[in-house]
Amino acid sequence: MRYTGLIACGLALAAACSVTRGAHLDARPYVADGKVMIGTAQLLGGQVVPTADHHRVFGAELGADDPDQPFMTEDPGFLAEPGAFPEGAGEFVGFTLLDGLKGWTGAGFGTVPAGESLQISRGSQSVTVADGPVSGYFFAIIDPDGGLHQHLTFELLGADGNPIPNDGVQPTAGIYLLTVQLHTSLQGVSPSEPFWIVLNNGDAEENHDLALDWAARHLAPEPANALAVGAALCLVCRPRGRK
Repeated sequence: MRYTGLIACGLALAAACSVTRGAHLDARPYVADGKVMIGTAQLLGGQVVPTADHHRVFGAELGADDPDQPFMTEDPGFLAEPGAFPEGAGEFVGFTLLDGLKGWTGAGFGTVPAGESLQISRGSQSVTVADGPVSGYFFAIIDPDGGLHQHLTFELLGADGNPIPNDGVQPTAGIYLLTVQLHTSLQGVSPSEPFWIVLNNGDAEENHDLALDWAARHLAPEPANALAVGAALCLVCRPRGRK
């Protein structure tokens, strides 16, 4: 009976995974127990719908939003429901990159293939991450109701740092990894645990899925048992497919 129950749970988790893979979910920052937490949320009919309280691996497809910008995306966005930041109206949310840009090797993440870097911008603010940690900036103002909705622009650059498509050195096709932490200007609130964005630059979706699953298994805290591993993989946010 015990194994029958585990099999049934596994099938249910597999079904949940298939749904999550097709959904577009944003990162959901919120405050709990004096710390920035990261979950997921979805915007439905103008309403912010929280979909998970704890989540640490997100996927994105470069070029999916605009084929004329093949190395750029604004996913994942950052979306929080009213009350996510109690007494936070008018305060700021910012990011830090805790490690350099990494490239998928087929069995993990290591050095990027050919000197690639990644630019993260919003308006006039911009930082570029290459082979080490980078201090970011405040990119979002918390709404009067304690929620927020903001996007950053992520753009992969070739070895020459030229952001113009089809001009200069193009970034190598493949999967790239960012290690991100969020913080807020709210007094007494600690930064988030690290979370990861797994970016696909023109590689096969099968490889992107492998990299996402590897990140869920090896970078986020290890689950205590096999059933928890399945649950963790269900919580990997797959990106929207290419248009």
